[in-house]
Amino acid sequence: MLAALSLLLFFLLSLAFVRMRVDGGLPITTVHQIMGYLFFVTIGTGPGLFADETYVGFGFLAVLGFTIIGMWPAMQFEGLKLAEQTGVGEGRMIWAMSLGLLIGLVSGTVFSLETMYEYGIFALQEQGGARDEARIGRFYLYLIKDAGTVEGGTDWLRLTFHGIGAASTWCLAALRQHFLRWPFHPMGFVFGIGFGWRLWGPALLGWFAKWLTVRYGGATTYRQIRPLFLGLIFGEICMRVLWAIVALWQGELGMGYGM
Repeated sequence: MLAALSLLLFFLLSLAFVRMRVDGGLPITTVHQIMGYLFFVTIGTGPGLFADETYVGFGFLAVLGFTIIGMWPAMQFEGLKLAEQTGVGEGRMIWAMSLGLLIGLVSGTVFSLETMYEYGIFALQEQGGARDEARIGRFYLYLIKDAGTVEGGTDWLRLTFHGIGAASTWCLAALRQHFLRWPFHPMGFVFGIGFGWRLWGPALLGWFAKWLTVRYGGATTYRQIRPLFLGLIFGEICMRVLWAIVALWQGELGMGYGM
């Protein structure tokens, strides 16, 4: 029963992340699904409340959710949409994505395990996206280790705040559907309370640049300068690759970790 409910929650949250990425228009790539936490807040914790095997399962779900697997469907849908716009066959795109997934899983497992066993897991702390792997141990420590031994009831305070957030998002979505000129987008509320401290600067700058372009240049100018901003994104990715190659050439893993 709990396994089926966990899969259902995972599916619903993944759909929500897809909507956030598509409708919100912001490059959200790191969203974690904390399954065990939802059960602990709603039902409680303590010995006998769940079987020991269930607590272990919650621990593995924590790792699975912390690897941002919930964002994969959104990225895959974007890839399929891009293939559709560029004339690449859907079947060909699915095969390419599957091959990339297989290569990524194998190479990521090999290189991550080699680095962790030779230099320690916290060597990954300075390796970009690998920071999540280095933080999984802390995640266990904070949320999982005492769940089976410390008794606790339903956390009504957290449930209340979760409910207020869900109700506010639903109300904003309903108002936007019923009123054509409703100015507040539900995605703005979600981003503002969840990611605003990270995204307000880039989001404001991007919005202002787009507003200036459309306001004074029109749709034609907007289409003409869009490659410039795509080039900025691609350039940032290229610099990451460049410095990764330099670090490998210099024998540095980052922050003083020698190879």
